[in-house]
Amino acid sequence: MNRILSAAIAAVGAAIVAVAPARAQAPATLEGQTIRILIPNTAGGINDTEGRLVQAHIGRFLPGNPNVVVQNLPGAAGERMIEFMNQTDQVANPMIAMVNSALIFRARAGDMGGVAFDPRTVHWVGSIPASIFAFMVSTATGVTRPEELVGRPLTAAAIAAGGTTYLYYLLLNRALGFAIEPIVGYDGVGTMTLALQRGEIEALIVPYSSYAQFIQPMVDAGQARFLSYISLEDHPEFGVPNILDLPLPAEEAQMLRTGVAGTSFGRPFFAPPGSDPVFVALIRSAFDQMAADPEFLAAATALGIDIRYRDGATIAAAVADLYATPDDVIARVGAVLLAE
Repeated sequence: MNRILSAAIAAVGAAIVAVAPARAQAPATLEGQTIRILIPNTAGGINDTEGRLVQAHIGRFLPGNPNVVVQNLPGAAGERMIEFMNQTDQVANPMIAMVNSALIFRARAGDMGGVAFDPRTVHWVGSIPASIFAFMVSTATGVTRPEELVGRPLTAAAIAAGGTTYLYYLLLNRALGFAIEPIVGYDGVGTMTLALQRGEIEALIVPYSSYAQFIQPMVDAGQARFLSYISLEDHPEFGVPNILDLPLPAEEAQMLRTGVAGTSFGRPFFAPPGSDPVFVALIRSAFDQMAADPEFLAAATALGIDIRYRDGATIAAAVADLYATPDDVIARVGAVLLAE
């Protein structure tokens, strides 16, 4: 009889143990936590504007209504931000970071120096704008077609050596025979646009997502001309040629396309490799929901931001493609992009 009673007690105990985990698993929540959005640029530019747009809306899609703050960490084309991230406890301090696309190519080419950043090990979350860049010239130059820039000296603005637009200037010089001199030190699209308006520079490559906010007024006023765009996809609606469609010898065409592909990730956000997996899942889901939210889309339109969302899986696949590119091709492109 005692054996029967013992068996019954054991069975009841096992049942309690079996259901205990289910009862203990409360819904994941970020209540009481502060989520940081790291931006590798100063306040006021398009990167900062996009980061603060995310800050204003992402919390609605995160359980527990956490506090979301933006932290600007400009310096060395994103390296300072990466170093800060690497030195921070990423579980105790949940964060996501916006990365400059050019940094991804630099990592693939082994040009990160002592900064630890591997695009294959981070948790890609999503990218708000598409990888489309607008190439503008001052109307004072008299230039009306990209072909007219072959061999013609031209000054252009960039934030920093190693940034995406800076690298595009070098690519165009090498592949197309342009003679663009990038001038670095500007802190965002706003100040670069002002420099174009004042005649301090003659040309400017900017993300198309900032076109309406910064460039369209100059085009409407007859001060600037939308000369061409740079994108892996065709956009005939722009009414100007894709720079990739200009006639080129095969080797130069391959180099230009690979260079654009290596820096064409938009301005993607990622969670560091040491992040809590629960946080990664929540932030990815929140980004996906936010990108389709009418309130978010209306706010982006009001800011002149062109939303062409790509989710984390799409970005990770593009990174994998870049790493699958043969080393000799990367070396040829790197000889241009990483020469300075």
